[in-house]
Amino acid sequence: MTVPVSLGTGTHSVSVTVKAENQAGSSTSATGSTSFRITGKPKAPSAPVAAANGTSQIRVTTPSTLAADNNGWRAGELEIEYRLVDSAGNQVKGWDDDNTSFSGLTPGATYYVEARVVVDDQESIASATVRSNAVTLPKPSVAVGTQKTFMINTSVPESTCTQQDLNETGFAANRCWKIVVDVSGFNPDSTVSCNYDYRDTADGQTKNYTGSFTVDSQGGGRHVFPHRSPNADRQITCTQQ
Repeated sequence: MTVPVSLGTGTHSVSVTVKAENQAGSSTSATGSTSFRITGKPKAPSAPVAAANGTSQIRVTTPSTLAADNNGWRAGELEIEYRLVDSAGNQVKGWDDDNTSFSGLTPGATYYVEARVVVDDQESIASATVRSNAVTLPKPSVAVGTQKTFMINTSVPESTCTQQDLNETGFAANRCWKIVVDVSGFNPDSTVSCNYDYRDTADGQTKNYTGSFTVDSQGGGRHVFPHRSPNADRQITCTQQ
């Protein structure tokens, strides 16, 4: 038997009593009942509030919260996920229910944190998306002429001396490294010049070398210079241009 009814989301119960009648008389059964639940699409959470944390990180300062009524779903069955998008709405960091901090971002760029509600373990059932306030990361301001000193990086493949390097320098295999420097803390997409002293293999004289390169959008980068060093603790001075 089907009884057409219109029910909203939530928990409902139905009771059924059967009455039989024939020539011998009539009889009424005991009442049977059952409960059932109707669920719909979860409602969107409240919009999160986000803020810059330095020049390359954004964190959620006020998390989203669930709606009081979530179309039949219990709070324990739902979770809130966050992701990061750029000013054009392109995804930068994907949906994650554990992460409310986003790092490795571009100084000076604008981002939004988006939030949604999903049914736990069933991410295909998701609410509409809400968006935080716009967050524009500050740009670091490093004055031209600012100098920073960095130790060479001897633990990366680029620093390994070849046999030719050993032949040209006369350094021992365990005391030879190409000069590789990882710099940071400069203005994004700017030019940095670095200088150091080196021994000219042609005449054995100590000379000074200066080389320039462009750092990345976060003010850092790795550069391989054309000389070698027998000292793992060699330091290189770089200057903001």
